[in-house]
Amino acid sequence: PMTALPRTRLRPLLGPLCAGLLGGCAAIAPSSEEADRLAEPRTPPAAKLTSFSAALSCMDDLFARSGTPRRYITAISVPDQTGAGIGGGTLSMLISAISEMNRRSNAFQFVYLPVTFSGAIPNPETGRIDLGYLLAHIKVALGGKSSAIDLPDYLLVASVSEMNRAVSETKVGLGLQFGWGGFGLSGDNLVSVMTTDFNVADGRSFKILNGANATNSVALVSRGVGGDLDARLKTMGGYLTLSVDRSEGPHAALRVLIQLSAIETLGKLAGVPYQQCLAPRQIPAAAVVPATAPIPPTPATPARPNVSALALTSPSPRRYRVGDQFRFQARAGRAMDLFCYYRNAKGQLWQVLPTDFQPGTAVRAGGAVQVPDTPRYDLVFDTPGTERAMCLGLPPGSAARLAAALPAGTSRTDLKPLAAGSLEAIVDAFRAALGSTGELARADLQVQVE
Repeated sequence: PMTALPRTRLRPLLGPLCAGLLGGCAAIAPSSEEADRLAEPRTPPAAKLTSFSAALSCMDDLFARSGTPRRYITAISVPDQTGAGIGGGTLSMLISAISEMNRRSNAFQFVYLPVTFSGAIPNPETGRIDLGYLLAHIKVALGGKSSAIDLPDYLLVASVSEMNRAVSETKVGLGLQFGWGGFGLSGDNLVSVMTTDFNVADGRSFKILNGANATNSVALVSRGVGGDLDARLKTMGGYLTLSVDRSEGPHAALRVLIQLSAIETLGKLAGVPYQQCLAPRQIPAAAVVPATAPIPPTPATPARPNVSALALTSPSPRRYRVGDQFRFQARAGRAMDLFCYYRNAKGQLWQVLPTDFQPGTAVRAGGAVQVPDTPRYDLVFDTPGTERAMCLGLPPGSAARLAAALPAGTSRTDLKPLAAGSLEAIVDAFRAALGSTGELARADLQVQVE
């Protein structure tokens, strides 16, 4: 029979027992330093880059080259009007996109207006400009002076306008059974579509500007793959299940949509060819071999050519085929501004320097310029036959003045065909613009494209 241990004999054991329990709890509870170390994420943070990061930088260069005057722009929010509960810091995404496009050019400056929200939690749907606070701020900022505050020129009216879930859904499954067990495989693919709408209102009259809008969509894809295996023996059985799911994040997709829409909207407001920043450009081009062939001026033109000051070379001295890419180099014997052209076998003409992608024209004495010298477009042969490239050297610092004096059809920087009938017509136009005030250097190269 069991006998009870007297309570008086338990008391000596309580002290060591409690001490052991407390010591165990102390060992389990981490110190503050250890807690901080455990809370720190193992994956290091990284800069947020998207597929439009390069396009934002390209827009900055485009604004700077075009001389776009500074304009002020604002937005209350970019709310989710679909009821899907997407959320996210959409206004911060928009501000970041506009800021990234204006690092150097400062063509657009975002103005953050004071905004109030109804409810305890800030909701973009209920955001309203706090006119009282704004007027008080203007009064303080003016301080009784006659100077004006730069109020926004434009107001962006934007939203997440559509969220179509499961517009496409595909499911596939396969299973096999045997006497000892079986296995199965399954997969599914789900596609949803998100759309944003951007519109622009005049900052003074609040009238919507027709044609300055942008509507863009992105597909969100969710994929899943799963498998299971089971086995049955006489006395026991077991199974194994494995599944892998991958879903594209809606907030990451929303950031990309906002960046794309901001590029399109601001490009339209500035009147610049923003499309060139959204996709690589590829144009047909003439190939050149290292056989400098200066062509003297026609006797009827009283020009003073200096053909020895300029030469063209190709890094790949060979015959070319249709589809090959090409780069050539113009080397100057003296300081000059360069204009380069080519004519293909069909007789079409292009200006390949300067361009919107490679705007520089100045080259120092003994220096060289490669065309193209940018990854934003390629020169590609598209026509078999004999083709020719030509560069003209102008007095240094005269490029802008001469370009403005040239007749229409002899110079354009958007990589579109010229209306000029021949290379000689372009040379005559430059000579007429130069007059007797400067020398014209010319070098030609030709190649056979198969």
